[in-house]
Amino acid sequence: MATPTTNYGFQKPEDGGDNNTWGLFLNSNWDAVDAQLKATNETVAALLGVIYPVGSLYTSTVDTNPAAALGGTWVAFGEGRVTVGVGTADGLAWAAEQERGEADVTLTWGEMPDHTHDAWPLTTSDTGNHTHTVDPASATTSSHGGHTHGVGSYKAAQGGNHNHRVTQGFISVNEANDGIVVDVLRVADGSQGTTTTESGTHAHVLTGTSSSGGSHTHTIDLPSTTTAAKGTHRHTVSGSVDNAGGGNSHTNVQPSIGVYMWKRTA
Repeated sequence: MATPTTNYGFQKPEDGGDNNTWGLFLNSNWDAVDAQLKATNETVAALLGVIYPVGSLYTSTVDTNPAAALGGTWVAFGEGRVTVGVGTADGLAWAAEQERGEADVTLTWGEMPDHTHDAWPLTTSDTGNHTHTVDPASATTSSHGGHTHGVGSYKAAQGGNHNHRVTQGFISVNEANDGIVVDVLRVADGSQGTTTTESGTHAHVLTGTSSSGGSHTHTIDLPSTTTAAKGTHRHTVSGSVDNAGGGNSHTNVQPSIGVYMWKRTA
């Protein structure tokens, strides 16, 4: 009597049986094995259809198409992109297989963060303090001091007393012939002259203004000196800062790792 196997019930021929018996059981067992394998494959295919239905994604670090192992039809999917769950989050609504985002981004004016620059207004540092050296060591004042004096009434001292030397002639009268002879004699050397008495004493009263005088300058000997330091000041600078930055795009890729992704289409 044949004995079935424990797991699948294959019929084992009896020991010592004839060739016909062995052939009968072997043929029967092979048919059973074939049927069992067919049923198993169908079961596996059905199970994989449940696990990986059409539209499913399969990821691997190996580039082998999963159709050979899982059945169905698979195509490469989502090259260079990461997956995001469908739905709305952080103000963004995502649909299945919707693509969004850029690897490199250049910010627009509206996308730049609100910020200020502390560079303006600026006040310069104190500077400009300086001195002057005064040279030469001597200088001459301007001309001043010219003036006049008013003479109200001034009486000069008396003077002018003098006399005159008079060289005189004389007349000699001689009587002769009952007539008168007049001889006029001149004394040439003045020995017969006389001197007048002193006279002529007088004074003068002066009125008016004296002529201008007294204008003069002074030479001042000065040591070489330095003025006190003055002139410290500052300036307030107003305006706008210069442009900065190159305006280039920046990388906008999140930390990622590459894998093979496949999508089941049938």
